Amino acid sequence: MKAIVVHSEGRTPRLAWEEVPGPKPAAGQVLVEVHATAVNRADLLQARGLYPPPPGESPILGLEVAGAIRTIGVLGGAEGTLDMAQVLMKSLTLKGTRLRARSQQEKTELTRQFRDRIWPLLVAGKIRPVVDRVFPISAAAEAHRYVKANRNIGKVVLAVRP
Repeated sequence: MKAIVVHSEGRTPRLAWEEVPGPKPAAGQVLVEVHATAVNRADLLQARGLYPPPPGESPILGLEVAGAIRTIGVLGGAEGTLDMAQVLMKSLTLKGTRLRARSQQEKTELTRQFRDRIWPLLVAGKIRPVVDRVFPISAAAEAHRYVKANRNIGKVVLAVRP
């Protein structure tokens, strides 16, 4: 698989779109085929070594992701697949979060609040995300500079798939 790899060279990290070993989801995790990601301040800090991932977590940048679930890790570490047709037919909802420092209880409560308060507004078209600019994934370094310079108002998206 490909990912943005950070090469530290002094205070200025160099980002490269490179081949890396593919991950295998553990119990309670999923493997996502990434279609897009976004650049945020935590990514800028992590690239500079100032916001390391928790022990045992992936060093790959990208706290936000949009894509398709490919594999689900279940108890015992086995792999499974998710039939997206069934998800759509049954109107199931998949949710994800990556809030590093929060407890499981806090994450559960935040997800519930998002589902109850925000999701209906998104579905109804009453609110929508503001996308400032879309960069191709190969221009991740340029996107990081753009965010670091405070040029964005809204999300800066990195498109992985055309």
